Amino acid sequence: MQKDAVRLFESGNSSLRQVAEDLGISKATLFNWVDKARKERRDVGVTPDLAA
Repeated sequence: MQKDAVRLFESGNSSLRQVAEDLGISKATLFNWVDKARKERRDVGVTPDLAA
């Protein structure tokens, strides 16, 4: 669910708040997941465009 939630938010079609509400999770949880995913990609040198 975590990867899908991050992917959904990063698709740019919905706000963080909207994605969190749609998935029934808190904004803080989704923010943490997105932040973690971005840091992990940065650590291995993958940009969001390449990750998709």
